[in-house]
Amino acid sequence: MQIKKLEIAGFKSFGGRKVFVFEKGVTAIVGPNGSGKSNVADAIRWVLGEQKTRRLRALKSEDIIFHGTETKPQASMAEVTILLDNSKGKFPIGASEVEISRQLLRSGESQYRVNGRKTKLSQLEEMLASVGFGIESYTVVGQGMIDQLLTTSGAERKMLFNEASGIKQFDMRRQVAKKNLESSRSNIVRVQDVLSELEPAIALLQRQVANVSKAKELQEKLHVSRKAYLSQTFHSLSTRATETQEQLDSLLMQITSATKDLQDFRHHNTFQKQSTPKQAENLKALEFERDNLTQQQLLLQSELSVLESDLQAFQPSKVLIKELERKKSRLLSELAKLTHTHGQHKVKTQQVDSQIATINAQLGDVTTQLEGMRAQLEKSQKKEYVNHALGLVQLVRTQLRQTSSRQAIDASMLKLSQMLELASQDNAGGLAVDIVKTQNQISKFMATREDFVEIQTKEVLGLRSIEIDIASLEDQVKIIDTQLKESSSSQSKKIQADIVVHVKKIDSIKASIKKLDTNISEQRQALYEYTNNLASQNDHYAKVGQEIEKLASNKTKLEMLAQEQQQVLKDIIIQVQTVQSLASDWFGAGYTIEPLVARSTISLHVVEQLEYELKSIESIDPDLAKEAQESAARVEFLRSQEKDLNKAITDTEKLIADLEEDIKLRFAKSFTKINAAFSQYFVRLFAGGKAELSLVIGEDDEYGIEIFVSPQGKRGKSINALSGGEKALAAIALLAAILTTNPPPFIVLDEVDAALDDDNSTKFTAIIGELANHSQILVITHNHETMYCADNLFGITTSQKGDSEVLQLALKQATELIEA
Repeated sequence: MQIKKLEIAGFKSFGGRKVFVFEKGVTAIVGPNGSGKSNVADAIRWVLGEQKTRRLRALKSEDIIFHGTETKPQASMAEVTILLDNSKGKFPIGASEVEISRQLLRSGESQYRVNGRKTKLSQLEEMLASVGFGIESYTVVGQGMIDQLLTTSGAERKMLFNEASGIKQFDMRRQVAKKNLESSRSNIVRVQDVLSELEPAIALLQRQVANVSKAKELQEKLHVSRKAYLSQTFHSLSTRATETQEQLDSLLMQITSATKDLQDFRHHNTFQKQSTPKQAENLKALEFERDNLTQQQLLLQSELSVLESDLQAFQPSKVLIKELERKKSRLLSELAKLTHTHGQHKVKTQQVDSQIATINAQLGDVTTQLEGMRAQLEKSQKKEYVNHALGLVQLVRTQLRQTSSRQAIDASMLKLSQMLELASQDNAGGLAVDIVKTQNQISKFMATREDFVEIQTKEVLGLRSIEIDIASLEDQVKIIDTQLKESSSSQSKKIQADIVVHVKKIDSIKASIKKLDTNISEQRQALYEYTNNLASQNDHYAKVGQEIEKLASNKTKLEMLAQEQQQVLKDIIIQVQTVQSLASDWFGAGYTIEPLVARSTISLHVVEQLEYELKSIESIDPDLAKEAQESAARVEFLRSQEKDLNKAITDTEKLIADLEEDIKLRFAKSFTKINAAFSQYFVRLFAGGKAELSLVIGEDDEYGIEIFVSPQGKRGKSINALSGGEKALAAIALLAAILTTNPPPFIVLDEVDAALDDDNSTKFTAIIGELANHSQILVITHNHETMYCADNLFGITTSQKGDSEVLQLALKQATELIEA
């Protein structure tokens, strides 16, 4: 994973695109102060994902884009591309080389690419951590980091040791797992809150939906119950009507027989004329007259019953007639509204037609004008004049070259001026402009006409739609008028007239019978008084009178019973009409009541109870079932989510525990190695002494790292008490221990040797040589000893335009050339 190539463009002091090709071993980057050599280290750190501008020695992100100089403009973006060797396949991508690039625009937009593909920063960090370096990596040691290794807090120093211990990727996974755990816990709380709100509502919805699901069952039950009630009631009424009619017929026969018996008895027991009192004669005549009227009354009432039954067959129910009249009224109201709307649309259509006609007239005028302009333009000879003038110009040139006579040249020039004058007088250009204007005017007229035509089309369609609706409503009104007319047909009117006549006749006969009953009572009372006064009257006459009275009383009782049966029959007819009206209301006009199949016990109260239950259910929102189903599905989904979240929390907690245990083991093993290596390098650099690293557990159970050093011949003291050179050596010892324990693919050191003298610089270069055996070393330095140990050398200088320029020198090749 060593660096093969680095491209920098528009980054800090690099105005143009600069390319660094790095080889294995040690590469030194040198140059005067301010030339931009440290910007190379910043570029490597930036392209690997650094986000903190402070570490890039900038105040804000825009500061890293080349600002420009007096002779070179500013860059629109900063871009750095690093090419890494992946021949061993350590980087998690299927390629022998890995190209990472980062781009920042002045607008603030930034993007990363890995082998040309856009990549998120989090993905890049994870990939870099898997191969041992990243943003917080010790692979790029910038200016001031040497001091920070020693003077920073123990907790901050721990981050560098995490990189060195190779646990960075595990720590990142642990942090991601903790975030996921926190997110899962928050999500499960939200899910439980939603469930606590939804479950009571779901229970209520399900109860209501259970009632709604009964609607179909209730409708079917109501349908069957109505049919059963109608069949049962109609059958019962028909049976009662038949029985009542039979009883009435029987009573009429008995009355006829009783009348005959009374007449026969009177005939066989006639008194002598001379002995028959006047009261008896009057009574006999009155009773005979009453008998005839009673017979007429019974006959008329029987006929009246038949007429009323016939009238029911011709007349629809009053409920149906009222419904037809209400429907007709509603249709006439709608028809009036549509007629008014039709008139408005018709007026608007006429206005649009008028506007279209006006536009068509204007369009015709402008079109005629355009044709005239085109015809005039076709007659134009301006082009011929100009062509002729050009030919004359060529002729004059030829005459001048051939030194023709002055007179010939003047003649040609005269013709040339004439042609140009004719061309200038020709108004072809103006005509062309006028034609274009006229064409634009025609286009505007046509666009306006298209708009009005579209409006006209919509209005015509609206008119046709309204006319169709009006015709439909008129047809419906005609149908209702026909139904209402049929309800008052001539046959029905005739029956109604006959009923009126029969009712009047019956009323007249009843009045006559009532009057006769009064006279008969008076005559009987007179006859009774007469017979009482005749003490000597024969007992035979008394018995005859009693028998007559008995027969007459029996006949009267039969007549009263017949009248009662007639009233019962009339009531039954009214009830039948009520049942038929119910059948029309329930099942529509023309419904035929089905015959009774089985004996039913359905009462009207049962039917009304079913209607009430169905109405209460139908008042519920029909979308309630869908809402309940969706809510139940949501609750089921949330419960499954709760189960999944609980499992995810358990799995995540186990993962975090495993990662923490693995991190502790890996860190402890690595820390022991780094501690031993630090001690060795410290003794080597200080020619003795003692150095040690110590783990310190904080209040939050997080550990930190403390450094204890004791140079040769001195008592142990704090790092802060060391001199600048001693601090640099101690930091180099610690850095060398880290790099040796977990060697990175490459190391970038930015002026870490600035505080070293010549003797310590020699020690430093020796360590650099050892590190170069397993890592690629890039050193930014002013130190001659460090330059001397380098295999390759890059010089950074300031160009004439004010930006950084790059010079490369392969020292080994130069040495070989010198020796050769």
